[in-house]
Formats: sequence, C-alpha cells, structure tokens
Amino acid sequence: MAEKLKRRLADLRAAECVKDLIAGRPHEVEGATHRHFAVSLCEGARIVFCANHNTIPLEKSGGVDWSKVSRVKILEVTNSHA
Repeated sequence: MAEKLKRRLADLRAAECVKDLIAGRPHEVEGATHRHFAVSLCEGARIVFCANHNTIPLEKSGGVDWSKVSRVKILEVTNSHA
C-alpha cells in the first residue's frame, strides 16, 4: 500500500487539475456532506481530498468544477478493510 500511496501522491502533484487524474479510479465521493473526491490505492484503501482554494470553483449546478481545481487538501487515507 505504501508504494501505491507514493504513486498517487506523485500523480496529485503532477496533475494540473483533478480531472487530469486517471489512475486509481478517481471519483467524487457520493453522499458526502462536503464536496470530496477520492482515488483508490489498493483493495479498500483510498485517499480522500477536497478542493483547497480560497474560492471553490463551482459549476452552475452547484457542484465543484473539478476541471478547475488545481489545489487539494488531503483529508484522509482510509482502508475499509482495516
């Protein structure tokens, strides 16, 4: 898991925006009260993060415009199997 974590963190640093992420099945976290995004590490483990801008770029629908998010704050690294 440590190797996957290193790779995903490198992917986050290299991406110009969240929508550039392709590894780790990137997806918006459904049901979250705040707008969170996640990428998988390995079986059941994932990194959860949110936009880290003074003004969060939003779509007209009210959701985060992840194509304009270039700064993120990692909230947690979780493993649902632990």
